[in-house]
Amino acid sequence: MFAKEIAAQLDCSYQLVGRRGRYLAERSLVLRGENERGRRVFEITPTAQEVYFAIAPEDQMDFGGENEEQQS
Repeated sequence: MFAKEIAAQLDCSYQLVGRRGRYLAERSLVLRGENERGRRVFEITPTAQEVYFAIAPEDQMDFGGENEEQQS
């Protein structure tokens, strides 16, 4: 994605996205490349995808079971 597209989603400036993108790239969470026209392109790394967006069993909310409702 381009910084402008990300900025529109986050309601911030493309300059802020660029600065944060550099910071995230230093930590191997984002790839900062350029397209054929020389525009900066950002892509999330597999590491960031796994760390921030993987769904783990402990992420599931516990709303209580039927047993609790019957005991009330």
